[in-house]
Amino acid sequence: MTSKERILATLRGEIPDQVPITLYEFDGWYDDWILDEPSYADCFALVKNGVTDQFRNWNLRKSKTWPDGIFEETWQEDGSKYWKKTVPTPKGDLVSQQRLDPNVHTVWIIEHWLKTSADIERWLSLPIAGVEFDSSHLAEDMAALGDRGLMMPSLADAICEVADLLGFATMLEIMTLEPELFFRLMDFEQERVLAHARALAAAVKGYDMAVRIVGPEYATPPYMAPQMFKRLVVDYDLPVVEILQDAGIWVRLHSHGNIGRVLDQIERLHPDAIDPIEPPPDGDIEFAEVKRRLGDKITLVGNVEERLLEYSTPTEINAYVKQLMETGKPGGRFVLCPTAMPIHSPLQPKISDNIIAMVEAGLKYGKY
Repeated sequence: MTSKERILATLRGEIPDQVPITLYEFDGWYDDWILDEPSYADCFALVKNGVTDQFRNWNLRKSKTWPDGIFEETWQEDGSKYWKKTVPTPKGDLVSQQRLDPNVHTVWIIEHWLKTSADIERWLSLPIAGVEFDSSHLAEDMAALGDRGLMMPSLADAICEVADLLGFATMLEIMTLEPELFFRLMDFEQERVLAHARALAAAVKGYDMAVRIVGPEYATPPYMAPQMFKRLVVDYDLPVVEILQDAGIWVRLHSHGNIGRVLDQIERLHPDAIDPIEPPPDGDIEFAEVKRRLGDKITLVGNVEERLLEYSTPTEINAYVKQLMETGKPGGRFVLCPTAMPIHSPLQPKISDNIIAMVEAGLKYGKY
């Protein structure tokens, strides 16, 4: 089987030739810096040379979804790059700041767009911009990927958008003290999410494609009671899932942390796959239990905790993957995948060795 055939068979609930193996964010997302970082060369070669299977993290180029008039400043300070953005609204300006540190490949939000109830009212005074995707490059990008896997854009859901706008602590405060205002903001963002989903579905129609929905982890215990997961995730995400699946798109739901007490709610969303299914103590449910409850309906992606790649030995990684395969492989619907990948450079040789050991063990024990 090709990687694409292997992944599609797994998503359909069929038995492939072997368990697909993916390196998560390395599947295309970090190409811009990883190609120039020698310490990542051995790991990235596994992807580039087709040893692993790709859910290629990928973004369609889209038209602006922000209003006109955004002002942006950038500067360098102590080796870090800073961005400050200002957006005008009918009720006053809003400001956000971000920082990128050297050798750490993630962007830190140091000032969220919305800090107060008044800021929320300012945001709600903006028009809900439409979304259009430029799909002219799609056929070329799909041809470049070929049979090495599936393209997988990500789509933030309403709770994710709200958390990004407010910051998690402020979001909890507003939700508790001003629930009416909070849900006005959720409904406002939902309109943008639905527009995004419809535009994405139209742009990729006719192509084999997966979409990863991100954000449900914000509503999992211990942050919120399990019943809130239905109110904040299921009620908002179900129509998004339906839009995508009606267009023939495979839906992969992403949620770190404690999913054990909301697993029945996740099932109600009927995604085609879920990730990353963190094992205890990082999560709250053993993989065998998730497999027992969902493994005949939903493809399970993950369960190799990133922490193991940092602190274990190749021998320990081999033993862990062997046991994981004994649980996940029967009946299909399993993809071996880390729960996260390193975001710093240079990469420690020990971590590189462990990533390679995970892939080698997957190939060894994952054959049907």
